[in-house]
Amino acid sequence: MSRRSHHARVALCLLGAVLAQACAEPRDDRSSPAAATTGDCSTRILVGFVAAAETSVVAAVAQTAAVQLTVVSRLLPDLYVLDLASDGPDSACVAGLERVRADARVRSADLDTRREPHAG
Repeated sequence: MSRRSHHARVALCLLGAVLAQACAEPRDDRSSPAAATTGDCSTRILVGFVAAAETSVVAAVAQTAAVQLTVVSRLLPDLYVLDLASDGPDSACVAGLERVRADARVRSADLDTRREPHAG
């Protein structure tokens, strides 16, 4: 096998891996009209589960908490970034977040906020 064909095969494999990763990333559904009509309030939250969780567990927690949870990204097998939406004013999202926190499958649930190092 010539050096040139070896480089071509390696480049083709790398291209395939990059394309596979791009296709595996979750879509941002916030720009779709359907997402805009799902609730009157919405917020982004970080949810840590007691054990590794699949999207079916996220859906079950959403149903129990009576909110809509949309997976934004999966940071770890048990840690997700989710969009929480609920019908009603902002207090409905606050109450929904409390119900998510109270679920036995959830270790922690907090608002997703920008974190910065302490000055000093």
